[in-house]
Parts: sequence; C-alpha cells; structure tokens
Amino acid sequence: TMTKIFVSYRRPDQYVAGHLCRDLRNVFGESQVIRDKESIAGGVSWKQYVLNEVGISSVLLVLIGKDWTNVRDASGNRRLDKLDDPLRIKIEDAMRAGAAIIPLLLEDAQMPAAAELPPQLARLSDVTALDLRDADWEEDVAKLVQQLQTSG
Repeated sequence: TMTKIFVSYRRPDQYVAGHLCRDLRNVFGESQVIRDKESIAGGVSWKQYVLNEVGISSVLLVLIGKDWTNVRDASGNRRLDKLDDPLRIKIEDAMRAGAAIIPLLLEDAQMPAAAELPPQLARLSDVTALDLRDADWEEDVAKLVQQLQTSG
C-alpha cells in the first residue's frame, strides 16, 4: 500500500498544518494525507485509528513551533509530560509501530534536546528535522516531498 502521511501539530500551528496538508494532498492524493485534529479526546479514537492505520509504511510529520516543548494546559502543566496528551500518544505510537518520523521546524523553532523531552520521546531529538519556513515555503515543501517519495 501507498504510504500514509499523518500530520501532527499543536493548535497554534493549525494554519501551517492546513496549508501543508493542502500542498501534500495535491502531490499524494486526498486519502493519503491525514491531518489529525488535536481535539481527539484523550487520543481514544486516534488510538483505534492508529492500530488500523499507522504501520511500518506510515510517516508521521511532527510540526514543531517555537514553544512546542513548553505548551501548557489550563492548570499550567506541560502538555508533553501528560500521558494522555494526544500529540505525545501519536509520537509514541509511531515509534512503536516503526513508522518514519519527520520533525518539521517552523520559522525559528529549534529541535528539542533529549533532556527537554519526556524520556519516552527522547529518541525524537536524534531524528533529522527539516525546515518549514514561510519565506521558503515552496522550496521547503519540495524538499519534504522528495524525502517522502524516497521513503515511500
């Protein structure tokens, strides 16, 4: 089967996610690019979906904005530290499933160091990230597409 591409992001980056999904769907087709809504409650329906869909032939694109590691919930707790954080669940599931993970650094975002991540996600800091910048959008998306086509 053709690679499924999952796009994972925090709410502040939803416009970038939408823009990216449109561009990727133009290349790979509507049904291959899955944009998850962050609001999937506690990752429940996502988990079910992941069991059926995310496999060795999937790619998880993780959009990392400037404050990605520090996004907090209403009580001031860091979202990434919460076991039921949908974004965290997705990354852990992708790692378990052996899916390819491509972090996309938005604008001035830096790749988080292992120490900034929960231990379960520390491996993410070793993954090579690509840039996704507004001013270089076409070029950055072209690079991503190329990588997706070779890993597909």
